[in-house]
Amino acid sequence: MSKIKMKTKSAVPKRFRRTATGKILHKQPAQHHLAMKKSSRRMRRMGRMKALEGGDLRTIDKMLP
Repeated sequence: MSKIKMKTKSAVPKRFRRTATGKILHKQPAQHHLAMKKSSRRMRRMGRMKALEGGDLRTIDKMLP
């Protein structure tokens, strides 16, 4: 077993956060680019935080302390 302490990837805490139940949330992309043609309903939904799933979840989980 390694005695080296893992460092947090500095970009990860800025983009992701962990909930009390252990889910990892992220802000959805594509909110500002070409926003005129996106409906207001779509823009509202993109404003919410979304839970990560799959392989991304495992990768980011390792990078967050």
